[in-house]
Amino acid sequence: MTGVGILRVVVLAIAILFSIPTLALTAHLTSLTEARIVYDFEGLGIAVSALTLLCVPVFLIVGFLRKGSWFTMNVVEVPVLGGLSIIWLATGSLYANWENQFYPPSFSCDSRYLTPYLQTFCSEFRAIEALSFIIWITLMIYAIVAIILCLVGKSRGNDVWLLGANEADYFTRRKHAGGPVMGQPQYAGQAPPQPVVQPQVQQHQAPY
Repeated sequence: MTGVGILRVVVLAIAILFSIPTLALTAHLTSLTEARIVYDFEGLGIAVSALTLLCVPVFLIVGFLRKGSWFTMNVVEVPVLGGLSIIWLATGSLYANWENQFYPPSFSCDSRYLTPYLQTFCSEFRAIEALSFIIWITLMIYAIVAIILCLVGKSRGNDVWLLGANEADYFTRRKHAGGPVMGQPQYAGQAPPQPVVQPQVQQHQAPY
C-alpha cells in the first residue's frame, strides 16, 4: 500500500470512528429536548453522521475488496469527501453559533447553577461540536491533498483521476510509447527532417 493509500485509510477510519459517537450523542441530545423543541443543529448532526456512516465505510470496504472500482476513483471519492467535509463544517459552525446563545464565554458545564439535566445537555452539546470540527478538518485536509496530488499526476501524464488513491501513480513522469519524455524535444541528437518543397510548374496559356 502506498503512502497516499495509508493516509486515505487513516482519514476514512477517523471519519467513521468519530461519526459513531456523534450520531449517538446527537440522538440522545434530541431525546432530551424532544418534549420541548427540536433544534436545527440536532437534525443536521443526525443527518451528516448518518450520511457519513453510509458512504465512508463503503469507500473503505470497496477499496480493500475490489481494485479498479469506479466507486473508489479519485474523480468520485474526492468530491464526495469534500462535500461531506463542508457539511461537517456547517454542523460545527451551527453548534458554535448556538453555544454563544446558550452559554456565556468560559462557562463550565459542571457549574453548580445547572441542573443535572442541563449539565448533561451542555457536555454532550460541546462534545458534538468538537467532534464535528475534527471530522471537518480531517476530511478537508485529505480532499485538498488528494486534489493537489491529482493535479501533479495529471501534469506528468498519468491518468490519476480515473484510479483509486492506492493505485494512482502521482509522481512518475510518463513517457509516450516508444517516444521521448513529455516536454522534451522529439529529435534529440539529430536534425529534424526538413519539409519537402514541391516545385511549382507554371502553366503558360498559348496565345490566340
